[in-house]
Formats: sequence, C-alpha cells, structure tokens
Amino acid sequence: MNNNIFKMLVENTQDLIFLYNFIPTPRFEYVSPSSVNINGYTPEEHYADPDLFYKLVSPDDLPFLEFIRENPKMIKKPVIMRWMHKDGRIIWTEQKYVNIFDKQGSLVAIEVIVRDITDEKKTEFALRESEKKFRELFHDINDLIFLFKLSKNKKFGKIIELNNTACRVLGYSREEFFTMSPRVFIDKKNLKEMPKIVEELILKRRIDFEIFLVDKHGGKILFDINAHFFRLDCENVILAIARDITERKKIEKELLKTQKLEAISILAGGIAHDFNNILSAMLGNISLAKLYEKKDEKLYEILKDTEKAIFRAKSLTNQLLTFSKGGSPIKKTAFLGELIKNTAIFALRGSNVKYKITLSEDLWTVNVDKDQISQVINNLVINARESMPNGGVIEIIGKNFTPQENYLPLKKCNYIQLIIKDNGVGISSENINKIFDPFFSTKKTGSGLGLASTYSIIKNHDGYITVESEEGIGTTFYIYLPADGKSQITIDKQEDDIFCKGKGKILLMDDDYDIRFVAKKLISQLGYHAEFASDGIEAIELYKKAIDSKKPFDLVIIDLTIPGGMGGKETIEKLIKINPNIKAIVSSGYHNDPVIINFEEYGFKGFITKPYTITELDAAIHNLLNN
Repeated sequence: MNNNIFKMLVENTQDLIFLYNFIPTPRFEYVSPSSVNINGYTPEEHYADPDLFYKLVSPDDLPFLEFIRENPKMIKKPVIMRWMHKDGRIIWTEQKYVNIFDKQGSLVAIEVIVRDITDEKKTEFALRESEKKFRELFHDINDLIFLFKLSKNKKFGKIIELNNTACRVLGYSREEFFTMSPRVFIDKKNLKEMPKIVEELILKRRIDFEIFLVDKHGGKILFDINAHFFRLDCENVILAIARDITERKKIEKELLKTQKLEAISILAGGIAHDFNNILSAMLGNISLAKLYEKKDEKLYEILKDTEKAIFRAKSLTNQLLTFSKGGSPIKKTAFLGELIKNTAIFALRGSNVKYKITLSEDLWTVNVDKDQISQVINNLVINARESMPNGGVIEIIGKNFTPQENYLPLKKCNYIQLIIKDNGVGISSENINKIFDPFFSTKKTGSGLGLASTYSIIKNHDGYITVESEEGIGTTFYIYLPADGKSQITIDKQEDDIFCKGKGKILLMDDDYDIRFVAKKLISQLGYHAEFASDGIEAIELYKKAIDSKKPFDLVIIDLTIPGGMGGKETIEKLIKINPNIKAIVSSGYHNDPVIINFEEYGFKGFITKPYTITELDAAIHNLLNN
C-alpha cells in the first residue's frame, strides 16, 4: 500500500524525477512520466539514449554540469541550469541533486528533481546576474577548461570553448586557441600517447591522466586531466578539465625524500650507537694498555696514535648522531685550532686540494660542542673541495672579532671569526639566497642537508653565518661564534692518563658485554669494587640486595639505551624511589640525547658519553663521590 501511494505521487507530480547511474555503465535507471512535459522526451527515449544526460544541457552550461559532477559535495543548494527541449527551445530548470556514493567515497549515481522555471516571474536583472555568476565561476576557476570537437578520424579536432584561466596560464589569446591545433600546446613526448588516450576515452567515456602542456614561452607544466567524451548535436565532443599539479608533485617528491631521510636517520642512529659501544671497548683497552706501557716510549706513542684515531671515529659517530637525532649542543670550553686542522686534513684526504690555516696567536676560546663545530667545518671544506675539481687551495682564517657597527646581526660581545675561502666555481646570484634551505642543492647527488645543518648548528650556538660568492671567482663563508675573551694559553692542559685512586662500591648497568668487561678493568684500576647488570631489572635487584646486606653501592653508572630492556630513564625513576639520595651517572653513546643534556632533571648527578677514557671515567666518578 505504501509503495503504491509513493509510486502514485512520483508519477503524478509535475516535476521531473530521474535516477542516473554513472557506474558501472552510464544509464538512466528511472525517469518519471513528467519528463514529456519538462523536456519533451519520453522515459523510454531517456532509457534508450544515456547520452541524453549531456545532450539536454545547453552547451554553455556543460562545463557547469561537469563541475557539479567533479565537486558533488560542494553543491548543497538547488542549481539553475539551461536545458535543450526536444523542440529546440531553451528552457530554464531548477535542479535538486541527491548524490549517491559507494563505500570508497566515489560518486556512483545521482537522484535529481527537475522543475521547469521558464515561465516563472524572474526579472531580467536576476537572469543576467545568474549568468554572470556562472561565467565568473567558469572563467575564474583555477582549473583550465577546454571543450573540443573531435575530427571525423577521432584524432584531433578543434577547440570550441575554453575559459580565461586556460588563456592566462598557457599565454595564448582566445582567438589564437580557436585557430590552433591542440598539438601546439601538448608536449612532444605526450603527443605520441594521445591517439591511445583518445581511443581509451571513447571506450570508457571518462578517464583521468597526467600530461605536460607547453605554454607560449616554451615552459612545461604538469597537469592532471579529467576528460569526458559524449555526443552533442551529432558531434563527438570532449570536455577536458586540467589541474596544475606541479606543486603537488614537488610536495610528494619532498615527502618521499623526507621519509627516506627519516629511515636513513634511524639507521644512522642505530649504527652510531652500536659503533660507539665498540669504540668504548677499544678505547677502554687502549687506556689500560697505555698504563702498562709508559716505559716503552715507542709503543706508548703507537697507543696514543691509536687513541687519537678512535677519537676521530667517535667524532664521526657523533656527527651521525647529530644528523639522526638533532638536539641541543653539549658545550665545553675549547680552543678550535687543533679541531680545525684535524677536520680539514680528514676532509681533504685523497683530494688534489690543499689547505692553508692562519690562526691568531691570541685566538680566544669558545664554548661549543666540538663534534658539531667539527661537522660545520667538515661540511664547508667538503663543499669547497667539490667546487674545485681541478684542484686549488682552501684558506681557513681564525681571528678575534668584536662588532663595532651594527652591519651584522650580532650582539655586543666577543666573537671569534672563522673565514673559509675557496677559489672554486662560485655560487650564482639566483641561488645564493637558497643555499641554507633544507633539500636545496645544485649538485646531482647529495641530500641538500649539509648547509642546512651547518646553519642550524651555528644558530644553536648563538652564532651567525653568512656567505659571499662570485661565479668563476670563488666562495667565502664567514662564521661568528661567541667567545669568552680568553686566550688558549690560559687553559690548563690536562696531563694524559693522570687519575686519582679511590675507594667505594660501584654498580654499572650496560647491555653490551664488551663494555662491561672492559669497564670492570677500568673501575678496578681506579681502586673501586664493581658489580654489573645488563638491564634495569637486574640493576634494581642488585641495588636492593646491596641495601639489604648493609653493603650499599656508593655510585651507579646507568646506560641510557637498552634495546629490548629497561633503559636508564625508567631505571633511575625506580631507583630514586628506593633511595632519594642516590648518586647516579647516566652513560650514553647518544651525546645529544635530552636526558644527557638535562641529566639533573631526570634525577642523575652527572653524565659521561661513550666512548670514554680511564681519565674521563675517573673524573666523572671522583667529582661525584667527593662532592
């Protein structure tokens, strides 16, 4: 009964009601009998000709119809559209759309209620306004809209309509478009593919594809084309809506690059962490060997050279860690002379480029993260080397600097100025303002992160970096780092392998067996008794047992990162609950980890970074137990 009433209402209403399917095959699913009164066609004529969906629409309103199809969620109110009546008259209709989507969100069908409003009392001004708004939408929309009439061989035809955006983007006038073949503005590589694309379009009636269009000045622009094929006035017609996707592709490319870099950074961090553990065992054994071989000067020197090599390896791993984790610098007072020389030698090894280093005798010391500043110098020296493929000289100058004028964005304090100068190919004026941008590079290889990380490191040191360059002449970088105003001669040089013997009981937690093995020797050499744990759970158990046995630990040294186990951060939280006054040192190969940088906030009293010498271990233990 209810269905009969509904059917009676639909079939007797004066408005036209129809259901049109787009998928799987375009066709009218239902057309109410009132279609004859609205557009002159019977329901049977609608069923027999699915293209009537387009034929009914006035040619001027076809782009509007396609816009509605492509943006169904934007159409929330009834729309005014001109239809071609069967007798040739243009009628004005008000159409209400109900969109039907599948589970994937694709438009599969529409239900439409069409009312003939031709005879309604509408002022001429209202009609003009409606047409004006549509034309503004058609011409000002950011997408390019073309209406093509195919030739008889269904290859290429001519343009019969387009919007102003197409003229503006491609640079041709409307008159030029109407007299030219589409071959003119289609890229040559894509031109070869067009016959297959048109063939597929005729078969499927609607396709999407990407293509390069060429503007009047020869510039290539990548577009996403949404094309529709239909019959209009016994002609084969294609409506093409083209969207510029150049920026989108760039973003996708950079996103992919970022994802790759993130994967590389994770890998780099893991490698650096594990390598630091290996270096810790090596450096610990070298420290012990040096204690026993002081009498043999030649062997002692060999061990010292080996130790220096390990420190260079440590510097490299720290650079990997800086790349992988970023973070704030861990600053210490330093004189940069030796660091500059060692870094330059390492960066230029095996090349045909020489270096010249000139440092002021009274060069001030700076408060810096030596590993990060080494990375800065390494990046700039490598860039300079690569700019001189036929060889040359890199000049590095270091001198004291106190700003007298405000021509640089520097505070009124002491600085040291580092100048790194080459006579290479130089940087063009159009690129010089982009060199510190992430991912920008003029090289065919490389990530474009070298100078970006250099800029970031200098900024994190409250410093400043600038550049001057001339193509064919060379490039000069100027670096300013805050200085303490003290010359390096005022720094007390620490004697090698001098340490204090102590007494006490120490618990060391580290997951690496080699580190625990060498640490036992180092701690015993320093006079302390040591016990060891491989993770936090074991460390907590040993700590509790020691308290219960009335032989508590005087100090704990806790590794920050324990793969697959309880690490230092969680362990210290639980140990503090057992003993709020615990003396604990955090140890890590991640030298710029937030826990290392702000160790006191996490309950630690000191820190030591891997790999470390017996002297550095003694200083960390002695300072804590005696303060």
